[in-house]
Amino acid sequence: MCANKDLVSFELPRSLSRGAMRFTQTALGFALLAVGHSDVTVPSTSDALRYIGRFDHQLEGSRFDRNGCEIQFDVEGVSQVKVQVSQRLTAPYSSPWSPVGSQPHHFLVYVDDEPLTTPIPGSVCGYCTFDTNNIANETVTEYVVATGLSFGVHHVRIMKTSEPEWNTREPSPNWITLHGVSVDTGRIEPPSKPRRKLRLEFIG
Repeated sequence: MCANKDLVSFELPRSLSRGAMRFTQTALGFALLAVGHSDVTVPSTSDALRYIGRFDHQLEGSRFDRNGCEIQFDVEGVSQVKVQVSQRLTAPYSSPWSPVGSQPHHFLVYVDDEPLTTPIPGSVCGYCTFDTNNIANETVTEYVVATGLSFGVHHVRIMKTSEPEWNTREPSPNWITLHGVSVDTGRIEPPSKPRRKLRLEFIG
């Protein structure tokens, strides 16, 4: 769990109705934003992040390439979520078999299991939340992947939906590295939903 140490925590009265509780949480969230608190960031090594799929975890970040890989976490008291990623790019070159070189990766973000299918500004993908079409080689780039959240608890999933560049005759290194996740205020917590016990992996 990560929280701004400068915040004063207190518990809302239990006698409040659900509607009043939601209104109070929202008002408190906007009040925190108004006083200019800095972003709350957790690194890729944080226990608040759950990884689904094959990842190569290093101190500088968690690398992955396969479609279907996910990063999951919960947020509370947050209106905006951002991720910091980089991409290993391979310059295009001529090949007798097919076009060779790195391609943009696409990601679909879910908030409370609802997909965010309108691409953010600068992305050219279709059914996605954001892509890496403007990223530079091995350069950490920040993307705002969710905005306008109410200040309650939300479950966030970030799924890579594009395929890796290892399925052609001449593969191109094209992996993604997650460096961290940031929110504008509030906190990032481990997912409250339990990890699924049964999983399938298809090869070939």
